[in-house]
Amino acid sequence: MTSIILPHTDLLNTSLIKQADQVWVALSGGVDSIALLHIAYSAYKLGWIQALQAIHIHHGLQKNANKWASFCQTYCQTLKINCVIQKITLTDLQRNIEQQARVERYKVFAHAIQKNHCLLMGHHQNDQAETVLFRAARGSDVYGLKGIPETREMGKGTLSRPFLSISRAGIIQYANNHQLKWIEDPSNAQLKQDRNFIRNQVLPLLEDRWPHIRTSLSQVAQHAHWVQSVLNEVAIQDFKTIEQTLTLPFLGSIQALYWPDLIQLSQARQINCILQWLRQNQCSLLNIKNTLVLMNELIQADLDKQPYITCHGGKLRRYGAWLIIDKHLPISSPVTEGPFKVHHLKQLKIFQNKTIIIKKNQSPQGQGLAIRHTELTITSRLHAQHLNPFELPNRKGRKTLKKWLYELKVPYWIRDQIPILIDGQDIVMIPTLAINVKFTRKSHEDFWEFSLQN
Repeated sequence: MTSIILPHTDLLNTSLIKQADQVWVALSGGVDSIALLHIAYSAYKLGWIQALQAIHIHHGLQKNANKWASFCQTYCQTLKINCVIQKITLTDLQRNIEQQARVERYKVFAHAIQKNHCLLMGHHQNDQAETVLFRAARGSDVYGLKGIPETREMGKGTLSRPFLSISRAGIIQYANNHQLKWIEDPSNAQLKQDRNFIRNQVLPLLEDRWPHIRTSLSQVAQHAHWVQSVLNEVAIQDFKTIEQTLTLPFLGSIQALYWPDLIQLSQARQINCILQWLRQNQCSLLNIKNTLVLMNELIQADLDKQPYITCHGGKLRRYGAWLIIDKHLPISSPVTEGPFKVHHLKQLKIFQNKTIIIKKNQSPQGQGLAIRHTELTITSRLHAQHLNPFELPNRKGRKTLKKWLYELKVPYWIRDQIPILIDGQDIVMIPTLAINVKFTRKSHEDFWEFSLQN
């Protein structure tokens, strides 16, 4: 019979815990978080923890949610520690509720955890085994098979999971030995949730055949962690030769991978570089099948092609000889069109994270839209591309809008989000980028200044 390892206070006898100015415990009311708070309180009484409080997330998804919050509050009162109750609201109950709840929960944690704070969470060996199985079933790469990390950054501080090597059976035995009370979440028994199905159906079946399966899956996660560390080191070396900085209109300075050098690497290293680069930019592929699409469409495409892949967190695009990550979200509606008075308009929003600011400039230096042009029309590239060709200062020839956008290297995927100012059949300007010589200021004339702001 396999011996059960129980949680113990020495799990918190670490420099991370001892040096933290504030230790938080994520308290759901379940047996793992109750046991963790009990052990953290013991460490606090021993002087290993300088300051201790709990934080409970009120999801409002269960009919007993208020009772759970009260239960956590009462337990903390018995220990004479503070318990922060934070309510969250999920806006789309038709989507994956578990994932939404997790995202919102971690937003609250990130906001609460300040510099030199540590958040303790009660994830245990069973959770790790479920995570590895779940990700393997979805075709995860090595990075995903690392499972749940023991520590990572959280907000301005650190998140730690001291129970990852402890089984749930050990936590329950600890709780019973100390006569602790806890809440059982009835939603954990609903098999329509993938993780619940793995927890209640798959793992027990595997454990009947292989009693040490949970430990083995934890070892898989550890091995994957080591392998991923090596892959990260290889990617860092490759980045030194293929990563460059591009400066593009409206997007500013962005990091890019230089395609001609990338394709000199082996296919495996190409994929590794791209996956690591996506993660560095808080993006990930939607599924493993996209790796094949990525290789065939992005890396092998001719230079005149403009393929892209939609990822979690942005789009991975081929732009000429570069691969770039596009995280500039368009506004929900197209360019607002119609006549306007320049002095009444203070800004033009072009992306969710970028705005064009308009202000009057009386400096004798600089170029801009002459102050005498006050009544113009805003339109989109689609409607302006057939208007009169025009000339730009210090550039040769009269050209159409389409040709100027190409020559000025405006990325093709943002062109429809850029407002174009026109006067009748004349294009006046592409704000912040170019102005028709016909509408520029004369010497010592005041002008309208257009600047881009994040």
